[in-house]
Amino acid sequence: MVVYFRDKRRAPVFSPPDGAGLPSPDDIRNPKPWFPAWEVKPVAIAAGVSHAALRIAGRRYVGASREGIGGKAVERMRRPMQARAGQRWASVLMFIALLATAPISCKETGDTRESSKSCRPAEDANPPPAGPYQYKAVTLAAFSKLLATPEWSAADPVRNAQGMLESIHEKTGLIFVLIPAGGFLMGSPEDEKGRGEDEGPVHAVRVSAFLMCRTECTQGVWLKGEWDIEITYSVFEDHPTDSVGWAESRDWCARNGLRLPSEAEWELACRAGTQTRFSFGDSDADLGRHAWYGKNADKNAEGWGHPVGKKLPNPWGLYDVHGNVDEWCEDFYGPYAEAPMDGSARTTPGMRPFRILRGGNRTEPAYSCRSAVRDRLDPDMGGQLNGFRPAADLPE
Repeated sequence: MVVYFRDKRRAPVFSPPDGAGLPSPDDIRNPKPWFPAWEVKPVAIAAGVSHAALRIAGRRYVGASREGIGGKAVERMRRPMQARAGQRWASVLMFIALLATAPISCKETGDTRESSKSCRPAEDANPPPAGPYQYKAVTLAAFSKLLATPEWSAADPVRNAQGMLESIHEKTGLIFVLIPAGGFLMGSPEDEKGRGEDEGPVHAVRVSAFLMCRTECTQGVWLKGEWDIEITYSVFEDHPTDSVGWAESRDWCARNGLRLPSEAEWELACRAGTQTRFSFGDSDADLGRHAWYGKNADKNAEGWGHPVGKKLPNPWGLYDVHGNVDEWCEDFYGPYAEAPMDGSARTTPGMRPFRILRGGNRTEPAYSCRSAVRDRLDPDMGGQLNGFRPAADLPE
């Protein structure tokens, strides 16, 4: 009997990182449809098994327990092992960690059998290219509960052109997209063009469902959001808020029942199910259709940015995730080896208490606007290129 492996043409969300004996990005872009097992190195087979297990573990069941047996123990041993072993063992460690958080029971149906067919699979973090996104029932229930509060539009939620659910935050008028729960690979592979050293190692992160603003917060919305500061310059209502520090951005969000996203949430929402350099692919040549950056930004408007929502959105309907203004995140800056695996913000500072900025800005080259690029700054500094994109929690 001859065993054949299939090499998918699109890299899945749970692809293991490069460096574990897997095909390179060039191999993934130009794969052989099928190839015999004897052409595969043993380490690649082992990584493939781990990859398959990640896919299985990643398809959580609706209403299932989020914390499995041994989850905390795995988290305690993961970081020192990862630091010693590097990326070669990353997929194995992530496999163990995800199995530790595998579902134990289905709360929605009350069926406690692990193999119960009555538990429906949760949504994948990579939606189909067309048609409405199929959110899992617990996410929709939490979303409905949120919409019943006075802070959010009581009208039925709408689907955007990408098939994602949206709602209006009544107090600010900002439109938010419902980001599904799921796992993804955070960071960039070592051979990605323009990669920074702090973008690795690539690691699996699982994020709970939340809401992300469709655009960067604008200057007009900033002034409406209960903000008692005197503006000493001309205001462009549809331009992104800039010249704000991390603390100011965070305080504004808190006053309006919102928050800053974690770095993992930001990257999940930016990537929208992709693993390419940008949310639309790998080519710098296509960036101008999706972003204001160093090659196409209006130099005369450098102090004010460009109006939001004028470029093409990402696959989940978020605008300007690349370029225009850098966007503050909640996290302290630090190495990924010490980052949480559950999508929460890093709350312990590194050697210096910098905060994270993501997305790049209108003055920077293409490689600085990639999905994985990280920047950091003193939280009290608010340069002309710094803005933010609010996020919001779903109720328990």
